[in-house]
Amino acid sequence: MVYSPAAMAHLLKSYDAQLDCMRDLEYLPMDARPESPDENFTFCFAQEFPIDAALIKAHWVRADFGRKMPVYDTDAEALERIIGEGKSAHWADGEREADPSPDEIFTIRTSNGDVYRLAGLHIMTKELRHWTW
Repeated sequence: MVYSPAAMAHLLKSYDAQLDCMRDLEYLPMDARPESPDENFTFCFAQEFPIDAALIKAHWVRADFGRKMPVYDTDAEALERIIGEGKSAHWADGEREADPSPDEIFTIRTSNGDVYRLAGLHIMTKELRHWTW
């Protein structure tokens, strides 16, 4: 995971408050609201993350030793089956497997010879009040 300088600075500046808050989160009701939600809708930070906060999450999957990648269907029917009303949103192992070649998916070989495929790249930004993913 990679943090923008603004995101990391905010985390470090609020470190004590986060530690103090951790013990309370277990008992916090789902519908709980902060003291002044118009100004700060977070519980564990003195203020919300700044507008220039960003996080990048890369998901790498081993590609050597004959390993294949799980494939997740995301059409309307599949999404209803997985995240529809009353569903667990557990993606499990995917609907099938694929073995894409390096010309079909971003692939790297590390200095020790291990091979990885980039299975997902998630970028979270804070331009809006809630994180945009």
